Amino acid sequence: MSKFHLYLERFWLIVASLLTIAVIVYLFQDGWNSTKYLFLIVGLAWGMFLFRRGVRKRMEKYAKQPPTKKKKK
Repeated sequence: MSKFHLYLERFWLIVASLLTIAVIVYLFQDGWNSTKYLFLIVGLAWGMFLFRRGVRKRMEKYAKQPPTKKKKK
């Protein structure tokens, strides 16, 4: 498994978590009308985290498979 994919996954987890906390605090301060669009950014950040996690899981699964022999004609 590439460390690059693991670092990207952790990066997006941290970004998504911090954005979620910041938007919730901002929601309590200013109300729903001024923060409803910020939840789209939070959703995008969580989507990127889940996408990176899926890529990493697929790469780990692929790396564990033994190489297949190709048939010669």
